[in-house]
Amino acid sequence: MSLPKIVTPEYYVQLKSIKEPVKYRPYLVKEEKIFLTAKESDDPKDINNAVRQILRNCTFDAIDVDSLPSFDIEYLFLQLRAKSVNNIVNMSFRCENKIPNPTPSDDAAADAEPPRCHQVNTVVIDIDTVTVTTPENHTSTIQINDDLTIEFTYPTMASLGNVLQKKDQVVLAGPVIAASIKTVVNKEGVVYEARDHSQEEWIEFVESMPVKCLENCAQFFQTMPKLRYETEFKCTKCGYAEPLVLEGIGDFFE
Repeated sequence: MSLPKIVTPEYYVQLKSIKEPVKYRPYLVKEEKIFLTAKESDDPKDINNAVRQILRNCTFDAIDVDSLPSFDIEYLFLQLRAKSVNNIVNMSFRCENKIPNPTPSDDAAADAEPPRCHQVNTVVIDIDTVTVTTPENHTSTIQINDDLTIEFTYPTMASLGNVLQKKDQVVLAGPVIAASIKTVVNKEGVVYEARDHSQEEWIEFVESMPVKCLENCAQFFQTMPKLRYETEFKCTKCGYAEPLVLEGIGDFFE
């Protein structure tokens, strides 16, 4: 007699870059194993590859995961986590509030750095309230000089796979910028399409920019859509409170 089949529920999620809702299922034990193995390696590239593989499995290979913007990948994976494990994440934060000594014993003590609270507090995050937000000053078109304008497209996790560092931070250098260029247009209206030139040509183009142009390009990456969650951190020991902002998938899986 064959073992019974376990029925897995299916859900839909709306991503920013796709018009139609995406159907997905929770990840299973086999996918959890893929993620935990990658996480134990502490290699961002392994985690990147594991996340992409899990998303392919759980969306029934119905979408091109590698072409999704990084923020859609992060949001989809967070929704998977909510349906697969729990929509509540308990995160630990250590209080760094300085506690002054009210009665210093001598001048040396008075000049010493005040001790910090260091109480470890739990902050409860409801994944269902995490959204992808876009700053009002965000634009995908950057003027790099009087002659040339760049239109960017959002980087994908695939394009960032070779430049990821710890905590999902990205080195903003030639390969990252080059992989995100959609077109370059000069003042005569001539359009240079990304697809018409090799990655090596675009990297050479980026690396020939003046430093000021690089700063302008950085604005696109710094303000592009990202996962964002705002709450308050309040210490249960000393009562210190401050706003707490989590951005990007790395902040939710410390």
